[in-house]
Amino acid sequence: MKRSYMAMIMVAVISLLILGCSSPAEQAQQMFQAGQYQQLIDKFGNDPAMSEIVTKAKEMLAEALLKEGKYEELLEMYPDSKVSGEAKSKLAEMLVAEGKYEEAMEKYPETTAAIKAKLMLEQQRGDSLAAVAGEQGEQIQKQGAKIEAQKETIEVAAKRELDRIMKIKNPRLRETAMKEFVDNPKFKGTQAVKDAADQLKK
Repeated sequence: MKRSYMAMIMVAVISLLILGCSSPAEQAQQMFQAGQYQQLIDKFGNDPAMSEIVTKAKEMLAEALLKEGKYEELLEMYPDSKVSGEAKSKLAEMLVAEGKYEEAMEKYPETTAAIKAKLMLEQQRGDSLAAVAGEQGEQIQKQGAKIEAQKETIEVAAKRELDRIMKIKNPRLRETAMKEFVDNPKFKGTQAVKDAADQLKK
């Protein structure tokens, strides 16, 4: 009984020593995997060596705000995130739906909704609908084509990255790389990410 009790104490001490000796990079990775994004940012946000994983944590928080529809909060806290453009588009669409065309054009001029707002505003002012629709409609089509081209580029890049990962011979390294690939917001929603997720489930 005494030996068993001493063994339990030794295991607890060794566990504490192992955890206490974790490197900052390991601690950051553990926090990221546990979904402790804000805690990670608070602890390592000013460490240049942790800039990559801190940026990933910020992207995860920005995506969460996007899903919750907190677009203004997202733009205030993470203006440089990859999903900031989508948040701006959502806010612009809301303004257009409310008939606030000038505000949409002023705040979010780079969005498709702002172009639509300009069309509606010109129509309200009595300009020729045919002329305006022809010019602005072409702009909308060009912007839509540009967006589609960007999506195709991301799909190609994602497939190329997955092909590279699949060539890694070490199974453990390949699995780690594939998990990071699936979690990368840059490739979110691509077919390659879906294929990688299916591979991880096997």
